[in-house]
Amino acid sequence: MKSDNKLRYNFLQLMWLIILIPQLVFGQMIDNENGDVFSSDDFFNEEFIARNKILKISGEISTKKELARIKNSGKVSCYEFGKLGQLTKKYDTYFRGLSTMDTIMVNFLYDDSSRLITKRRSDNHGFHSYNYVWGSAGNLASERYCRDENIGRSKYEFKLGKQYEITGKSFEIKKLSDTVFKTITFNNYGRKYMEETVYYNSLGYLLKSEKRMIISRRLTSIIYNYNEQGLVSEKIVNQRNSSSPLDRYVYGYDEAGNLTEYDLFKGSKHEWHREVIYDETTFLMKALLSKDMETNLITITKFTYEFYPSLSLQSEEN
Repeated sequence: MKSDNKLRYNFLQLMWLIILIPQLVFGQMIDNENGDVFSSDDFFNEEFIARNKILKISGEISTKKELARIKNSGKVSCYEFGKLGQLTKKYDTYFRGLSTMDTIMVNFLYDDSSRLITKRRSDNHGFHSYNYVWGSAGNLASERYCRDENIGRSKYEFKLGKQYEITGKSFEIKKLSDTVFKTITFNNYGRKYMEETVYYNSLGYLLKSEKRMIISRRLTSIIYNYNEQGLVSEKIVNQRNSSSPLDRYVYGYDEAGNLTEYDLFKGSKHEWHREVIYDETTFLMKALLSKDMETNLITITKFTYEFYPSLSLQSEEN
């Protein structure tokens, strides 16, 4: 799943997509259209992945403490894609204890219209899944959380047995104007408990979203700012009656529009800084560096690639 926000905005942005298709350039590998990069399992541009016939991306993770050498953590994150560029599987392998290896599996299933219908993740007790139903207009209509029985031979070869529905929610989208839309979320009993209103400008850029909890009346807003290329440069999360922003995300790009850096500030505190390194010959992501600003711990993820057979493009592996 790209992210909860992207699922929620799918129908709304479809209108703008129809209008702006002649102007769109699918050149960037990382998708940061709504400032959601790295906030979910999938942060890749499907058009880029499909066009370059990428089958698998593997990320080997190392760490570096201040004044210390780089240390291999033993963790690996892998992403597998279908021929349409959609993420179909993600798995993270890591040490549990001193020597035992374990893996967290995430599988993604799509319908014939390439819409996500199931996101299934392994956990300490088996598997759980989020299952999505789409309305006739292309909007997200409902979501169910389930526990899933695996009758396959292992977590790597999942086969669904009995599925236990735990809870669910449904959505209703209202068009308030040509640029303002409201999503009402209902709980398992059909009672509304949250409203989210999103505001676009006349060019289709997302300017602001406001999320209001019905019972507590808690209001959280997100404001989006853009650079001259029309790429989101800042995302500011506020809460009503708060004297300072809860979170502020700042993004930097190169001349080609590739995301190169990403910072998070919580209030006035700089939490972390991330940098994306690209292969200069292919513009494939080569490494991701993340620095915890308090501890100065640096996490380094180096990426290698596998391609579908018909592609001659190869990446440098350093």
